[in-house]
Amino acid sequence: HGAGGSGPIEAILLVLNKLPESWMQKHLTSITCALLQSMRNLHVHAKADLAYAKDALLRVIDLVHIRELRAATAADTDEKNTPATPKAAGESAVDAALGGGDDTTKAAEAPEAGGGEKNAAEEGAPADDTAKTIPDGGGAVDSVSPSGGGDDGGGADADRNQADTTPATAVEPTAAAADAVAGKGADASGKATATPSQTPPSDMHQVVSVLSREILSTTSSAAAASGAREAIERLAERAKCTPSFLITSTHEKSHELVEQLLRQSLKNRTVRNQQMLAVKAVTFCVSVEPPLLTKLDEMDMMLVFLSDAASLAELENYPNMVLADLQRLRAACIDLLAAAIAWEPFKTTTAENAVKLRNRAIAVFFKSFVSPSSEIVQAAKTGLKVAIQNSKLPKELLQNGLRPILQNLADHKKLTLDLLHGLGHLLELLSNWFNITLGEKLMEHLKKWLEPERLIGGGSTVKWRHGEEAKIAAATLKLFHKLPDAAVKFLETQGSRPGLVVLVTQLEAALPMAGPDSELMSPYLPPLALFLSRYAAQSAQYFLDRLDQEEYSRRLVRLLPLPEAEKLRDEVAQKAMQIVQYCFGSVRPEGSPEPPYTAQYSGVRLIWTLHKLKPGWLAEQTGVVTELRKRWIILAQFLEQLNENQRPEDVVKYGRLPLHFKEGRWILKMLVDTVRCNHSRNLRLIIDIVRAVGSSVGTGLAGIRAEAKGKEREFIPSGPGLLPDLTFLHVFFREIAEEWDAKDRADVLQYVLMFAKESIALSKKGTPHQFHIARLIDVLVLPMLETASARGDINVVVNQESVK
Repeated sequence: HGAGGSGPIEAILLVLNKLPESWMQKHLTSITCALLQSMRNLHVHAKADLAYAKDALLRVIDLVHIRELRAATAADTDEKNTPATPKAAGESAVDAALGGGDDTTKAAEAPEAGGGEKNAAEEGAPADDTAKTIPDGGGAVDSVSPSGGGDDGGGADADRNQADTTPATAVEPTAAAADAVAGKGADASGKATATPSQTPPSDMHQVVSVLSREILSTTSSAAAASGAREAIERLAERAKCTPSFLITSTHEKSHELVEQLLRQSLKNRTVRNQQMLAVKAVTFCVSVEPPLLTKLDEMDMMLVFLSDAASLAELENYPNMVLADLQRLRAACIDLLAAAIAWEPFKTTTAENAVKLRNRAIAVFFKSFVSPSSEIVQAAKTGLKVAIQNSKLPKELLQNGLRPILQNLADHKKLTLDLLHGLGHLLELLSNWFNITLGEKLMEHLKKWLEPERLIGGGSTVKWRHGEEAKIAAATLKLFHKLPDAAVKFLETQGSRPGLVVLVTQLEAALPMAGPDSELMSPYLPPLALFLSRYAAQSAQYFLDRLDQEEYSRRLVRLLPLPEAEKLRDEVAQKAMQIVQYCFGSVRPEGSPEPPYTAQYSGVRLIWTLHKLKPGWLAEQTGVVTELRKRWIILAQFLEQLNENQRPEDVVKYGRLPLHFKEGRWILKMLVDTVRCNHSRNLRLIIDIVRAVGSSVGTGLAGIRAEAKGKEREFIPSGPGLLPDLTFLHVFFREIAEEWDAKDRADVLQYVLMFAKESIALSKKGTPHQFHIARLIDVLVLPMLETASARGDINVVVNQESVK
């Protein structure tokens, strides 16, 4: 344990996993105590060890007999609904439910006046010679009996002829939970003593007692308490009851342990980790259903405890405590305040001091939103959310909480990342309390970033750290998608105020690394994508109306792959048919000019981007595929002119040949993927794809049947310009010949031969059509015949129709 290595604990876990379940079930309490003790001793940073120990603990917990669990909880319910009757000596409600012990060895006993129980053994009663031994957490074997204080402990029955002990008092939970649960009492000096025996509790009884004490102890450790809470929740889930019901059903003195937590003030707990453990334990008590804190006489102590927690939650520093520990303590106190807000006695009381404390807790939530600790901010967000859900917050209280944050927003020099992140969380919870003027103010601040040299003017200092300028602007942009619905107006430019898309373009131009690739490293794209996805329908139409403008088309293509743009991506995909019809000019008003080539290229690039981001999507878009096929035929005809040494004027004038090559390659890849998804349903596409082999796009494929590496590259140098690498076509044709089943290959062969026959009849010798047919036979027909011959299914592939 001291070394902090993961070897010993990992080895213990491996051993436990190999041990027989029957053996482990006999030692559940001992193993549970030992594992909790090891978790207390481990260093907080020994995360691997702690994880192994928790896994071992849960492994042990899963061995508790579920039938016994249900019997105990069910019997406890029956007991509470049944009038009290005299019990045998030492027989509790849980003992009766479990049916343990031999009634012949007990003496009759009536409850003592004042509510206490007194253990008594009749003189001359037979002694129990068989003492059950249970090892403690350290591995020692003691013959012990349950303590006279009624603590749920394990151990053997001692000699029943022993004299009566003094009445029990509540025992403060200590780190040695094993001793307490094993049944060791304590005399005035603190030394463990044996007391007269009662009916031995079951393993389930003892395990729950161990876990309960660990959860409600202030001398444990955060890891052990957390592991115990997880274990008790696992047990409760298996028993189909709540953790609190399980604890109270098997631990008769649990309420005394809870009261002990509240008796001592948080401020007076100076031992390291005691404050944290006490806060976590009380949080558990009020957050479980039903709460462990239910008595009205506990309310006054609880209010004092909550007041101390609120004071700790507001501390910026604390003597002899490092910042990280203080932040964890503050977050735990805020969690407690949040749990108390939902606690019925505290929520419904009209006592003046309780109402003031509730309002103070809400003020703590607001103040904590600007903390640099994400743990504190998250706890405050949860607390405020709980407060909103449980009651209608007074307007004055909300205004007082928001005022400090909004005052800092008045000046851009007072902006900080913590302030902006906190405001973002508040907008998520209270967006209806903000109006659209907040967006106008944020737009004014962002304009300051367009002139970096004037960002810090007047010689005054700023609150952000040097180098955080772009982060501040990005955090400001991230607020727009959380504003009320009317914020959609910031999409479009209005007067002198630019729209957000235009503003982001301007902000990127002002970045220190401004250049052709600045948008690739832009911190502004993710927050812009969040805004555009919030108003996906309007944003998609905004870009589609501007597809003929390269800057908007490129911007949309850059935005779509972002995780934040998921809704925008889906909306654009739904408008795919509208995109291709507009960009390719297939549907346009009569008399309107043909779309410029920029729009055509942008449309293909946009569909290609969606195809990459949404696998399988294009195969379902029949209309889009048809438009792409038409576009490819036009492009192929254009490229075939290049084969005949014809140079269209616009290619020479505008140098668009590389764009044509890239566009053609995108369309071909989309058509190939569509055929792969649908096979024989797209036979015509195969013919159109082969056409690429006879055009300038396929210049690099003269030896397509030669050995191909099957690796795709974006471009390869060829001739005076850059020609695309189309080796993926060879891979595709090889798939058809070698991987498609015989029937699909037969359909392809028959369709290809029919197409060839019709084309030969309509073409003249030496035309591109005949060259196309020759390439079709070379790259597709012959490989299919070779494969069919080698596999012996030639009669299936080449049917009578193909022969004709």
